[in-house]
This record gives sequence, structure tokens and C-alpha cells, in this order.
Amino acid sequence: PTAPCPPHSVSTVYKGLDTQCNTPVVIKAYWKAKMAEKHYHKLGREVAAMRALRGPYVTDLLATFEDGLAVYLVME
Repeated sequence: PTAPCPPHSVSTVYKGLDTQCNTPVVIKAYWKAKMAEKHYHKLGREVAAMRALRGPYVTDLLATFEDGLAVYLVME
């Protein structure tokens, strides 16, 4: 991915495909260049909450990873 479309957006959401399971996923990219310290704190809280919560109406967090541009959350 490249920089987000909305100029003031910290994150962008993409549709994706888990090629191992052939199932759709959602990829949320948090752009490091747009993030202030408060955004890193909120991202940490979001990841912790998603890992702790389980239920039929809660999206599962499948993976997290990062590169030089962004931190990525992969969700069902």
C-alpha cells in the first residue's frame, strides 16, 4: 500500500484475501508518518482490546505486523 487517500487520515481500511484459507479479510493500515504519540497509544489499546474480546459480534484480530510505512491489523 501507499499513502492513504484522505489527506488527514491516520488509517486506511482495505479489503484483502487470506490466500492460505481463501477467506476475505480486512486490513487496517495505520500510517506512521501521520501518527502522533497519542495515536500509538490508542493503537496499542485497540490491539489489546481486540485480543482480549471474543464473541459472535466481535471481529477477530488475525495478525498484526509493520513495515517502514505503517502498522497493519489483519481482521476477519
